[in-house]
Amino acid sequence: MRLNGWQRLWVVIAALWTPIGVWQSAVLLPMSVQAVAVGFAMWATPLVVLYAAGLTVAWVRRGFTQQVR
Repeated sequence: MRLNGWQRLWVVIAALWTPIGVWQSAVLLPMSVQAVAVGFAMWATPLVVLYAAGLTVAWVRRGFTQQVR
């Protein structure tokens, strides 16, 4: 499986964002099951939004580059 440019960008940002998410959950929140869930949400939400934005931009670009039949 080959990754396209958007997927590569997502992987790089996920790798850079992971230490920040770990720091947020470890330093800013007391340890509990709820804190782990909140920490995971704080880590995952920007990554999901970024991936969805990449898919949306690719979908719009494809729409502009399609040839009329």
